[in-house]
Amino acid sequence: MIINRPARLTLLVLAALIVLFVATWLTIPAGRYETRNLTTGRWETEQVAYPAKLLRPGLRSRDSACRPPTTDSECAGQETVRLRTDLDALRTRAFIVFGGAAAAVVLVGVAFGALRGY
Repeated sequence: MIINRPARLTLLVLAALIVLFVATWLTIPAGRYETRNLTTGRWETEQVAYPAKLLRPGLRSRDSACRPPTTDSECAGQETVRLRTDLDALRTRAFIVFGGAAAAVVLVGVAFGALRGY
């Protein structure tokens, strides 16, 4: 069985996308959030590494809390500021980005004749 050139190229790009997806998925830590305490400058949870870090923009949010917690509207003690990333949203974004890229590669491959001869 001879595979034509567009089919080979389509399969090669799909294989590269699968490798990139797996590498991205493995660099997303377990858990619900990635949290960095900006007051102390320390990570409270495991941090997202590259290549998953490339999909993180727009998913980070900043929140603050009083330390120690008070019932007043103002902080009596020091304020703690945290930077959080929702890791479930990051996993969803990875599925959407790589799934969409794979669908686009298949459609372009079919348009260039990857299924010709079958």
